[in-house]
Amino acid sequence: MQILNIIAAFIIAILSGMGIGSGGLFTIWLTAVAGTTQLAAQGLNLLFFLFSGGSSMAVHIGKRKIYWKAILILTVSGIVGTLAGSFVAGLLPVGAIRTIFGATLMISGIASLFSGKKRRDPNESPQIK
Repeated sequence: MQILNIIAAFIIAILSGMGIGSGGLFTIWLTAVAGTTQLAAQGLNLLFFLFSGGSSMAVHIGKRKIYWKAILILTVSGIVGTLAGSFVAGLLPVGAIRTIFGATLMISGIASLFSGKKRRDPNESPQIK
């Protein structure tokens, strides 16, 4: 089973590099197939993200495509959201967390599927001022 988990993580990492939201995929794999608890799967997903996000950031720093103001805003927002989410998750039963997570994935997946938005040109800079 360990080799199968490594192969799944490798495939999910490739999908992540292609821009597919792999966090949901990795958490689903860990909970549905590998039998990991929801909270442990979310923690492993965060660890997984550190490596994929860190390597992506290193590449973008090398290409000088980093928007530091956006990073500051997102970092502060992420820290506040993480602390708030951790507090709320500690108050909820595991079944409720699993249901909320599944519903969030379904809603965002359906919204992405039916959104008529055009993809942004990757060479175009974001409009953060």
